[in-house]
Amino acid sequence: MSKGNKDDKRIKKEEKAFLKAEKKKKRKVEKNIAKLVSDLIPILDINVESESIVTNYGCMDIFQISSKDIYSLNEDESNAHIATFARFLRTYQSPIKFIFMNFPIETTTQQEFLIKQIKKCKNETYEVLLREKLGQLMYLERDKTNKEFFMAIYADNEKQRYEKEHMILRISDKFLEFKKISPAKKKKILFKLGNQNTKII
Repeated sequence: MSKGNKDDKRIKKEEKAFLKAEKKKKRKVEKNIAKLVSDLIPILDINVESESIVTNYGCMDIFQISSKDIYSLNEDESNAHIATFARFLRTYQSPIKFIFMNFPIETTTQQEFLIKQIKKCKNETYEVLLREKLGQLMYLERDKTNKEFFMAIYADNEKQRYEKEHMILRISDKFLEFKKISPAKKKKILFKLGNQNTKII
């Protein structure tokens, strides 16, 4: 057998061994890839009693931050807001996440009231005004949004979460106001975070 044929066989053998090793490596990587959404997302449930969010690593909670019109503040008010926020960051040193989100304007209650008024109304002129107002509210809810601000906190267990919540609400004042939100709103925030291109309804 010529030297050239021996070299070809050796090269083919090395290529075969290399491809085999690559396939084995690929299978190992694929085995370690999480197959289910539940393996990727740490959110498990919402605690009915505390209304906190149960996660793989413990629990978390979300608070709403009251927004302010910064353009209407004078210099002293602006400095007071900055100082309050700086004091909060010095006091609360655990991990936090700020969330900024556009929420639809909620006008359901006003719409229901106007519909009742329209049904009872016997004055045609007044009914036209009521229907016009109802149309405006429907437009706002359908096409307009409010920018809302939230803060997520994280804890190893419920006791730790409660202590952190107590600290945050104690720090809260007119310059930096934190509010507790309903489980329904927390679900909407979590849904939006997991589905970035989906509209909140």
